[in-house]
Amino acid sequence: MIEKYRGNFLKEVQDNVEEGDWVKMCMQCGVCSGSCPL
Repeated sequence: MIEKYRGNFLKEVQDNVEEGDWVKMCMQCGVCSGSCPL
């Protein structure tokens, strides 16, 4: 059974990833790799 969607992914990233607050600055440019300016 699929777990019910939880809208807390952003908070989980912010809390559990080093410098996770930067994820809010994503411009969705599509590079998502080592060339990401963030």
